[in-house]
Amino acid sequence: MLDPLPAPRRARLRAFAVCLLGAAVAWAPGPIGAAERLLVSFERPGAVGLRWGAGVCEPRTTRSFSWVRCNTEGHGEPVFVAAERFPTPHDLRGDFVKIWVRARQLPRLAGLELRLSSDDFATSYFAFEVPLFADPHFGLLQEGTWIPLTFSFGGARVVGTPDRAAIDSAGFFFRDAATGPVELSWSELAAQDQASDGRLSLTFDDGLAAHHRVAAREMARFGFRGTAYVMPDQIGRAGFMTLAQLHELRDRYGWEVAAHYDLPLTELRREELEPTLLGVQGFLRRHGFAEGADHLAFPLGRQDPGTVLPAVRRRFRTARLASAGPETIPPADPHRLRVLNVLDSTSPEAIGAAAGRARAHGEWLILMFHHLVPTPESELEYGIQTFVRALERIRASGIRVRPLGETWREIETREPAPVPAKPTFPRP
Repeated sequence: MLDPLPAPRRARLRAFAVCLLGAAVAWAPGPIGAAERLLVSFERPGAVGLRWGAGVCEPRTTRSFSWVRCNTEGHGEPVFVAAERFPTPHDLRGDFVKIWVRARQLPRLAGLELRLSSDDFATSYFAFEVPLFADPHFGLLQEGTWIPLTFSFGGARVVGTPDRAAIDSAGFFFRDAATGPVELSWSELAAQDQASDGRLSLTFDDGLAAHHRVAAREMARFGFRGTAYVMPDQIGRAGFMTLAQLHELRDRYGWEVAAHYDLPLTELRREELEPTLLGVQGFLRRHGFAEGADHLAFPLGRQDPGTVLPAVRRRFRTARLASAGPETIPPADPHRLRVLNVLDSTSPEAIGAAAGRARAHGEWLILMFHHLVPTPESELEYGIQTFVRALERIRASGIRVRPLGETWREIETREPAPVPAKPTFPRP
């Protein structure tokens, strides 16, 4: 059902209600996110073609769907494919961009970028890199599957002096690893309004005791609340939080307690997957963590489109990866949320800079922490004093800090959470 009040009036009433109630969580006026608008059509032959490099590029069309398919020759030579210059330049200030991509022979792919230019790639462009990983279950791209990807201009590499207000061309740069050819396809390059302000969520994996003893208490001094992704089988064991500590985390510190597991879901047999997910959710709901039970962190960030993702989509409102950097608002896929993995080498200055970028570009910066220790001895350990300095940098950035599930409730509409529609596209 649609809200009968106009947006400006709704915003005023919401702000007034928050003031009256003395709410601890500030309301963000107006909706987050907006409808997409198409930038490039792939329907007409010749609309996209090979600019340089060696390979074959051709349009493909069914009655309901059009895309471009390209193959490299397998020798490691870079390839650049671009659309025809737009008849009218697009003003993408205040926007992020979205593209559907499919890769085959993904392990052979050595680099992939979306590029946008304001001079038809004569001297200037924005480059948006797609992160690639050796683990086939870890990355954003998945073998042979259509994947939606969104890109913020905050993460673009800038070459020359491109004008974001006059984007006239789009292209794709890619290369294989000289181990054989790669097939890449893409469709529906679109723009979408970015949020007017960014968000930051502090998340903590595994339910470690230090998250209660250190993280919650230090964050409370800054007015920050977090999300603890816990493994039910580990609760109460040495080094992990007890159930009483989890309740204090929720009741005293205002944290969410969400779902995690001790083994990668990709290692479970198909018949084990659903019972395992139901078991984790059931534990959380029985012990008073119903809201957090709707949100999952993939163990080791591993997922696959054939078995794990369909099961997770049926049970959870969001699922968080373990890589790939800041997320857009709204995300391309709420069940593959990108995250900044905070390692021993991640400085407070880098976290502060990422928070500032997220605020300026309307991004959702999700930070993932593991062990908090006095003196780190491995990359997954983060120093306690360093953590406090990172919190100081986050506060200085002025970004809104909220638990992950709370942020998602702010982002999602009153309709069901969006689920990407194109992984079942017909194969050529």
